[in-house]
Amino acid sequence: GKKNKKNERRKQQLKEKQAILKQKQKEDKKKLKQKGQSSGGFAQKAQSSGSGEEKVELDWPFDPDPADHCETPLEAYRELKPVLTKLAAVLGKSPEELRTFDPYFCTGRVKEHLASLGFPHVHNERADFYAAAEAKKEPLFDVLITNPPYTSSAPVRQRSSMFSGTTDHVERLLRYCLTCQRPCACLMPNYVYMKGYFNQLMKGLSIAAIEP
Repeated sequence: GKKNKKNERRKQQLKEKQAILKQKQKEDKKKLKQKGQSSGGFAQKAQSSGSGEEKVELDWPFDPDPADHCETPLEAYRELKPVLTKLAAVLGKSPEELRTFDPYFCTGRVKEHLASLGFPHVHNERADFYAAAEAKKEPLFDVLITNPPYTSSAPVRQRSSMFSGTTDHVERLLRYCLTCQRPCACLMPNYVYMKGYFNQLMKGLSIAAIEP
């Protein structure tokens, strides 16, 4: 029935995301061999496999879900460029001075993409965003731009945390957006606005959407 079809779609989406991550790992391995150094901000660990080939593992300070690792394409940032340019003008800054923050690290390509569009001041590091936010150690920024993980695999936080009570990455991000007092641009699927927490958290706020 409909439930089985929905489950099949989810399985297919997961397979596609895992395939993208594997392809990205192959690309990073190739770059590592060509440049002789780490690429994209990853900590690289080289190990010898049984076949004699070098195996490259990507290291994070947390356990990433492969389904969450899908880098945002350059086209999406191009859609956002006019908004960022206008925001910089409102703040009395040039695009080069606009401080952007992406709290979720994937491959680090967001820095390359935004820099190519004239926004080189980007903070996107391989770190535990939730721990940094709880300790109030986030970087100074003018605008948050991110494509958050869509799963509910976030580690449980303490009761005193603003992120407690949910393991849904998107819900946690929206909670943070409400408290950071900065403009936030978040790339999300359409189904997010149908979630109960979305209506509850966004009630009374002005929201604009950009559709490709």
